[in-house]
Amino acid sequence: MTKSIKMSQDKFLGGKLAIRQIQGGYRAGSDPVLLAASLSLQPGQTLLDMGCGVGTTFLCALVREKSLRVTGIEIQKEIAELAQRNSIENNFETEIYNLDIRDIKIAVGQKQFDHVIFNPPFFDINQGTTSNTTDRLLSKFASKSDLEVWLRLGMKRLKPGGEISLIMKASSLGAILRTMEEKVGSIKILPISSFKNGPCSRIIVKGKLGAKGDTSLLTPLIMHTKKNFEGKRSSFTKLAEGILYEGDPIDLGTI
Repeated sequence: MTKSIKMSQDKFLGGKLAIRQIQGGYRAGSDPVLLAASLSLQPGQTLLDMGCGVGTTFLCALVREKSLRVTGIEIQKEIAELAQRNSIENNFETEIYNLDIRDIKIAVGQKQFDHVIFNPPFFDINQGTTSNTTDRLLSKFASKSDLEVWLRLGMKRLKPGGEISLIMKASSLGAILRTMEEKVGSIKILPISSFKNGPCSRIIVKGKLGAKGDTSLLTPLIMHTKKNFEGKRSSFTKLAEGILYEGDPIDLGTI
């Protein structure tokens, strides 16, 4: 990695993880932590992280289940190198490949996984103002057709009974369901809201290959307590604090 690239080292899960990120580029926040917390992990399972970035999501999953066997795919060379470095520095063994997800066969052949996850680009490239840096563009923008491609590639990599999980903006739900329902069932949708009775801007969606269960819309996960109008930041709810700082799992069956 080029030495001139400026990096920071940020703490996640209350200091259980120290993750290096590039300053000025896309930076992981709460979304990858929430996605990792939503996974129903079992010892010895396999996980494919498509567009893994610097590794925040899969590293949070590894904190919960250290026997997880992780494969990460990342198109940006410097970011893929950081994902590998973050794995090593946090004492986890992973396989990271610097590839476009469309070329995944080069890395893993016909291998299938218990979990396929991704935290995909968040904005439609056909709307709004695009970023003027390549890394931000690759990290933050995608068309709905690209989202459908990611979903189909991910579902193709699931073992029978395997789960695909993603976190995305709520306005993408229609495209997500149309595509996921081609192959997976028992789909669960977890809306995420900043405040009680507020709008839900993000959703976690997961489904199981071959399952026949109905689609379920769950009670929203509320991230913050009541807004503070004195200029102070609002606090996390106890549930959100446990997820973000203690590494507590999200039980999609009871939330």
